[in-house]
Amino acid sequence: MSPQARWKVGDLLHPEREEWDRFARTLSSIKEDDLLLKKESILSDPWITAALRIVDNVKGKRVLDCGCGTGITAVWFAKEGAVVQAFDISPEMVAIAQRRAEVNGIEKEITIREKTFEDIDYDDESFDIVFGSYILHHVSVDVAIRQVSRILKKRGRGIFIENSDANFILNFGRRYLLGRYGLVRCGTPGEHPLTCQHIKNIAAHFSICNLYYPAFRFFEMFRRLLLPTWFQGVHDDSVMIQKAIGWWWKNLPRFDVWVYEHLPMARKYSYAFILEIVK
Repeated sequence: MSPQARWKVGDLLHPEREEWDRFARTLSSIKEDDLLLKKESILSDPWITAALRIVDNVKGKRVLDCGCGTGITAVWFAKEGAVVQAFDISPEMVAIAQRRAEVNGIEKEITIREKTFEDIDYDDESFDIVFGSYILHHVSVDVAIRQVSRILKKRGRGIFIENSDANFILNFGRRYLLGRYGLVRCGTPGEHPLTCQHIKNIAAHFSICNLYYPAFRFFEMFRRLLLPTWFQGVHDDSVMIQKAIGWWWKNLPRFDVWVYEHLPMARKYSYAFILEIVK
């Protein structure tokens, strides 16, 4: 990578590190009981559940958790019998992940480092599984995929939960609404949902490239991002508005379920998908 390219990457990574360090500090007082891995908690997320089902049996395998955050899936893999390496851009996230490993009694089975995709130095063909949850859209996809291809063993697999840019309504909201009109912009400056071209470029490096849509996630995004902001400043004694908020808050995810069950062709327009690649 040229010095100019490295400077550009570093310029983008700095706000990423700051943002995740800032988020980690909100978790600094997390209790030990909350760091204990509970099966029912991790499997309450349909995307994580589906991704772990695709990963399948990891006993005795070498697993890399990319952008491990607070270490939830890294600890899960270790408790399932894997030899786990993990990395994250945020040193404060790494500290929480290490605490989680210690609390769960598997710190010897996990090595967690402060790294980025650009500077990981794991040996070639050293992992059976490379896993990531919402990490590729925060980095240079081309750089990350070259690294994944390099460190995966032959017939090794990469499984990533990722954001998609396939839904034009969500894209319109990302580009023209969030950050304006009183709507809060979430995420970091350099993040980018994965495009069809990204998928084509990824597929060119691997023998198999599969996309999975275990759920439909669209209307829920309105509940998370728009409703709380739209109704800011509404007086608590406005019963009609409060009831309206409550109804939409409760029922929007049901529309997602209906679309998933009755309109299978619409699943590809979900906010997220699961990517499986095989070397």
